[in-house]
Amino acid sequence: MARIADGSGRGFEAKVDSTNRLLVEGVALSIGEEAVLFGVRFEIGAAITLTGTAETALLYLENQQDRDLIIDRFEFGGDASTGGTSDAMNLKLYTTPTGITNSTAGQSVNSNFGSSLVLGADIQIGNGSTSAVTGGTLFGSSYIRYLGQSVFDGPWALPRGASFALTATPPASNTSLPFTVRVLTHLERSE
Repeated sequence: MARIADGSGRGFEAKVDSTNRLLVEGVALSIGEEAVLFGVRFEIGAAITLTGTAETALLYLENQQDRDLIIDRFEFGGDASTGGTSDAMNLKLYTTPTGITNSTAGQSVNSNFGSSLVLGADIQIGNGSTSAVTGGTLFGSSYIRYLGQSVFDGPWALPRGASFALTATPPASNTSLPFTVRVLTHLERSE
């Protein structure tokens, strides 16, 4: 069997079989898996108890990184509503808002537990009753059943300075509905 020597002088060789095919080995990774390995995949989450029936802001995110932030997926889930007259709620996604009122600072978690990289972003979490979106344009709206989990797969790109906000409108007569939102993201690949 023929061998091809490494031209860089590091002593590696490549195998060529009897039909003159170069033997190689490859590993396929999704972009998300690669992002975890390089420490640039982040998760943002919030657990909020919705205490009324009005549209309430859940989460706001503004990308402050130099690279685009890719939104891979939104995940939503809830528990039973106290007083709610149905098992469905309306979710809305707003683009270009400037924030949400009556919020607290949120944070992201790096999906590579050994990485010290942090996501440069403004993250705000709503209070479950009086938080509202400031500015922005309605991008889309969807009714979901909040018992169990609902998933919206992307991807969506969030360039530097771009933002989005999520809101929920609980069912009529709701007085308490524990609800979670999770956003899976990664930074675009650098060249």
